[in-house]
Amino acid sequence: MTKKIWLIILDWFGINEKIENNAIKKTNTPIFDELFATKHTSLEASEEYVWLPKWQMWNSEIGHITIGSGRILKQDLVEITDLFNENKFKDLEEFKDALKHIEKNNSKIHLMWLFWSWWVHAYIEHQIWIIKIIPKNIKVCLHLFSDWRDLARDSMKKEFEKFLIFLKDYENVEVTTISGRFYAMDRDNNWERIEKTYDVMTNPDNISTITPIDFIKLNYEKEIYDEFFKPTSFTWNKVEKWDVLFHLNFRSDRCVQLTKAFYENECPFQRKKIENLYICTMKKFYKEYDWNVIVKDIEVKNTLWEVLSNNNLTQLHLAETEKFSHVTKYFNWWKQIVFPWEKDILIPSPKVLTYDLKPEMSAREIFETYKKELENFDFTVINFANWDMVGHTWNMQAAIKTVEILDEIVWKLINISKQKNIDYYITADHWNCEVMFDDKWEVVTSHTTNRVPFWYIKNWEIIELKEKIWTIADIAPTILNNFWIKIPSEMTGKILG
Repeated sequence: MTKKIWLIILDWFGINEKIENNAIKKTNTPIFDELFATKHTSLEASEEYVWLPKWQMWNSEIGHITIGSGRILKQDLVEITDLFNENKFKDLEEFKDALKHIEKNNSKIHLMWLFWSWWVHAYIEHQIWIIKIIPKNIKVCLHLFSDWRDLARDSMKKEFEKFLIFLKDYENVEVTTISGRFYAMDRDNNWERIEKTYDVMTNPDNISTITPIDFIKLNYEKEIYDEFFKPTSFTWNKVEKWDVLFHLNFRSDRCVQLTKAFYENECPFQRKKIENLYICTMKKFYKEYDWNVIVKDIEVKNTLWEVLSNNNLTQLHLAETEKFSHVTKYFNWWKQIVFPWEKDILIPSPKVLTYDLKPEMSAREIFETYKKELENFDFTVINFANWDMVGHTWNMQAAIKTVEILDEIVWKLINISKQKNIDYYITADHWNCEVMFDDKWEVVTSHTTNRVPFWYIKNWEIIELKEKIWTIADIAPTILNNFWIKIPSEMTGKILG
């Protein structure tokens, strides 16, 4: 009988010894308490360990691609930043062609991005550099998506005021629209949200009578924070035919739907497609998109899924739709492909405004689905999104609830593994549920640079590993080694053992 192995990924499960701001330690968690009381290894999951700048926090996307590739690869943030630092961006054909398109058609350029994202989805310096190299005789319309999930809930005002100082030297640049990322960057097919952003960008019914900064202040007075700003127009300069539309986010998952609304002929909501747009993106956001892309995909061979398939091992990838790409294309370094012997099951995420309203999300449905499927697969990856999605809401009580739920589910999984003689690994790809507030008791909704835990459990025994600190790039080689599969030369991670 073929050996069976699990990989359980707990999004946002970091190591923090403090108690007062730590949802994990503030929760009654007999299973996690027992796990931490025994042998565990700490994995580095940020900064240079995933080829990011110093002090740069992690995110789900980079976490899963590093785990899946089993190596440390240059991230898009670094690639794009190098283009600017080396003065190469202005010479890219895609950028030069955009300027030619504007000159030929006497049109304007629209830049859209997640404002002040602190490198998770976009980087403010990229936008500043682009504004500087666009000729000042070209009209530049900015469509800003306000954050909160990866920054403090009210960070927009402070950072926007700084940005306005920069814009004083650029009379050709205006803030045209602001949309909370709840609307502009949905990734779970809530198309009615995307529609609201599309509408204000292309055909606004009315224009705000107040300035963008006053709009932000007014929302704060109503206790509406950055993520949930209703899409609003501040000028009549809408996206029109012959314009250039440039999406500056480099993380793809939350760019797909809005890009499709502009690019595809068919759309889930009623809209008139704008013809003759010149569309440019930082990355290829989805496989059908085939236009102007700044950073091209590189070929990454022998990812974990590919190697398992080549060795005729059956594999199950199980997650809910909020993390639909995380156990599929991210593990394959952006390739949306289903290998032979692979089955992907995506459980619908609950349709709620924010996940603190349903902190269990679809975790129990994931568990019940796995119970039905476990006999059919040699390898299974299960991704639980709860701690990530609930942690972003900064609701401590909801975070505690979701920790309790996953403690219960992990206990059930451990019992099944004992009955079925299944080896399993428990880890995380990134973190923050362990830091809900900072030392000043300010809300923390963003990720941290803490390490994540890693356990290898076999026959009910936690196996002690030789080293105490490794990186998440070492997980894939470890799994292959446990299957007695030769580790491909492209996988430069080490074996945890």
